[in-house]
Amino acid sequence: MSYKPAVLLQPLAFLLAAPLLQASPVSGYEDMFLYDNNRIMIDLRTPTKEEWFKQFASEDQDAVDELPSSKPIIPITNQNKMQYMATFEAGSDNQKFTVLMDTGSTDIWVPGPKCSATGCINKPHFDPGSSQTFVNTNKPLSILYMSGAMNGTEVQDQVTLGGISVQNQLFALAHTVSPNFAQFAFDGIFGLAYPALSHNHVNSWVMNAYAQQKIDAPMFSFYLSNEINGANSKMIVGSPVSSYYEGDIHWHSQIKPTPSMPVESYYTLAVKGFKINGKEVEQVKKDCADTGCPAVVDTGSSFLLVSDDTMTTLYTEFPVHQNCDNIHQFDGQKVSITVDDQEYVIPVEQLIVKAEDSEGKQACVLAVDVSMDPGIDWTFGDSFLRSFYSIFDQGHKRVAFANLAKDFAAHEYQPEPRIVYVKSLNDVGRNHF
Repeated sequence: MSYKPAVLLQPLAFLLAAPLLQASPVSGYEDMFLYDNNRIMIDLRTPTKEEWFKQFASEDQDAVDELPSSKPIIPITNQNKMQYMATFEAGSDNQKFTVLMDTGSTDIWVPGPKCSATGCINKPHFDPGSSQTFVNTNKPLSILYMSGAMNGTEVQDQVTLGGISVQNQLFALAHTVSPNFAQFAFDGIFGLAYPALSHNHVNSWVMNAYAQQKIDAPMFSFYLSNEINGANSKMIVGSPVSSYYEGDIHWHSQIKPTPSMPVESYYTLAVKGFKINGKEVEQVKKDCADTGCPAVVDTGSSFLLVSDDTMTTLYTEFPVHQNCDNIHQFDGQKVSITVDDQEYVIPVEQLIVKAEDSEGKQACVLAVDVSMDPGIDWTFGDSFLRSFYSIFDQGHKRVAFANLAKDFAAHEYQPEPRIVYVKSLNDVGRNHF
């Protein structure tokens, strides 16, 4: 994370996959079946509102929206449309932290009591002594992200998100973090990927929530709002909520990010084509049409990441001026990305980020950058995900996209105040965790 807002968090080290956990049927639920190969029991019946809140919800529901489906709908805020964050509680005393919700990593961490580094200043620190359920495993943990690093200790305690309390969740207390973490609004990271990306191969909070019979499926989904610094984005825990999308849900099986990595690592899909205003980009077609090019779906990345050649093509086609004086010439223009056999269309205005520089002047940049991951040329970051309702299914190892419902599909096109102090085009950030 450098500001240069970076592209968000992906651990640089690729780890081997740990076995997926097994789960027991929920008492009284009879409509169950086995997920392929993973031996994970899935409840096909959505609990009633009364069942859900009686069995699973905590007493504090202030941070959870109620929808007719009674699924926990977690409010997500954004910082300049660069980072999308939620609040969770850790410990028996529900200590609150604001965290980046990151599908590009697995570990959860927050500042620990020993963290006096610049990156921990003015952020809440977890107090082990005030939690009656705290256990220190004494295992060291270090994570290197594209945008910074964290060193700490693995611990175990209750972790509550959206009113759902998972017992004995492994997470980390940071002892040191990179100084540039001080510039971000979040306190730590809430990873949502597979054990292979965890330093100590821990299961994600979502998988543990399912194993403890707290959610109806090992799934979650996102609506990321286009409203600057807004609080109306949502994370849905469990199966999808239909009020956020319209039309069909298009599912895509995950593929290996690289030949040496397991499928259960990054949420990786196969890109088969790329068009600019309906015209095929031949180099992408040549490289990707047959077997597909891996694309990581990462809520922790601010930008759409592409190969160097593709970025050059995009910046040539859409030469956004830093002073923003030409951005409306791109109104109505589109790019599209084909995943498997499904084409996803993105308005170019969704890819333009506005900011204010240190003199109060508007500055603009195309929210596309070059991928820095060896062997992975594509990352679907926030500038892609804002156009769709995205669904992550850990049980079936698949990801889906659907068109946003009309109430959520408005593309607001307005200045983004106080994004960063922009002195040059390169100072506009690409957070990458």
